[in-house]
Amino acid sequence: MLAGCAGIGTDSVEEDAETGAGDGSLPVTLTNWMYAPGSSPASSDPVALAHVSVAPLQPGENTVEIELTDLDGDMLPAASAPAETILTVEPLAPDSSPMTPPLTRADQRAVWTSGEIELTDQSWYELTVALETTDESLGTATMYILLPDPSVYGADALDLPDTDPEAEVIFNQSLERYAGWNASRWRESLGSGTDVLVVTDFTLTSRPGEPPAFLADTRYTGAFRARSDGSPPAEPKLDYAGAITIGDDAWRQRDNSVWEQSSTRGVTTHAGRSEIYAGATNIQNAGMDSIDGRDAQVITFYLPPDGGQSEAWFAWWIDPNTGDVLRMSMVASIHYMLWDFFDINGSYTIAPPPDVRSATPMVDD
Repeated sequence: MLAGCAGIGTDSVEEDAETGAGDGSLPVTLTNWMYAPGSSPASSDPVALAHVSVAPLQPGENTVEIELTDLDGDMLPAASAPAETILTVEPLAPDSSPMTPPLTRADQRAVWTSGEIELTDQSWYELTVALETTDESLGTATMYILLPDPSVYGADALDLPDTDPEAEVIFNQSLERYAGWNASRWRESLGSGTDVLVVTDFTLTSRPGEPPAFLADTRYTGAFRARSDGSPPAEPKLDYAGAITIGDDAWRQRDNSVWEQSSTRGVTTHAGRSEIYAGATNIQNAGMDSIDGRDAQVITFYLPPDGGQSEAWFAWWIDPNTGDVLRMSMVASIHYMLWDFFDINGSYTIAPPPDVRSATPMVDD
């Protein structure tokens, strides 16, 4: 979890200690679901896991190791030879060009290593891992790194540029749009850089005349590096936990147990969440990209520490036509987060758990 980052990553109901994370030493290993071609990372089911280790995570020559597994962390049969993995690396910067460094398979295992990749600039980089045969693509995973990585080298290692006025205008317009959402869904993929992944699906509604409501469905938790004491990590779990809050009522469920009433501090609405980002500095234009077939303007920024909120570095993918945020990526101290939004301002509602009566009246569709 993002300790101290109120409202940024505190929605996750799983902590690194419970998933068996080891220490934060190099190499940093980022882990994410792989999705079939044409499917959306915001809402689709996975086909595999990609474990991507990068070192030394600073500008200059870096090496990458990729391991593909099933969701239990076991060898992925589909990745056996002659299937191959393709790595694409691209800076988040205007007019950037992607690189496809050659990879070498380690024997017959689903592990590939790169040679030295020259990542010259202090920048965000997008890493795309694709598993392919001669006939088809089997799955793709996307991750983001920031060089130099503040989790490894500290915040002072980054020489942040001043805010670009045009980028600031785009960011402020998008932030205002985000504050005005009355409903959204998003998927959070959260890791610690220690081969840990927690995937949670969220829904938030805050419509006039309805009690604000929030749902968190932890779809997956997995850790694949030994704990710091040398003991093995916990076994991966699917559909691990859930939480629902409607107005002043809240319920939690874990390991498919019965839902139980729980305490709540209420629901932070979209307007409340937008306040987290109001202190953004060093706002920059990071070029154009595409998210699920939609054009997106990429904006990067730094969020200084504020009270109990830790400092963090963000990239936002913004639809230039609507101003909606389509994707957020964040790097903070031993936290690597990806949010993919969908169904923005949709007509869905959040109901209490089955066989549980809400103390707050619900509004029908």
